[in-house]
Amino acid sequence: MAEVKELIEGYSIAQANSKVKADGSVTLVKSKNNVIVDTGVTGDDKIIIEKLKQENLSTEDINYIVQKHGHSDHTSNLGLFKKAAVIGYGSLNKGDEFSFWDPDFVVDDEVKVIPTPGHTMGDVSVVV
Repeated sequence: MAEVKELIEGYSIAQANSKVKADGSVTLVKSKNNVIVDTGVTGDDKIIIEKLKQENLSTEDINYIVQKHGHSDHTSNLGLFKKAAVIGYGSLNKGDEFSFWDPDFVVDDEVKVIPTPGHTMGDVSVVV
């Protein structure tokens, strides 16, 4: 059975002058494949590595990264996961190879990614 573990809790705090202080949640899904959902902001890298170590995993053990959308608070640490394929809205890439999916991307029999336009038109959600 798949496990879902929050590695970093996300937040969004309104600031003065129309600014926002924010970090996206970083979530680990352990199933037949190891999946990271979003990779947080620049500076979260050490926390992500430490939290993975607590799960007896390294960045090399991650098979897939899901980008819920393209804002930097969700994507800034993609480079940590050199072996992982990246799933985004309608596409999958590993290195410079791309494929396209519609309507859902099935990771395995416990995990799939579905389009859920909302915050941006390119949002996706992970169903476990």
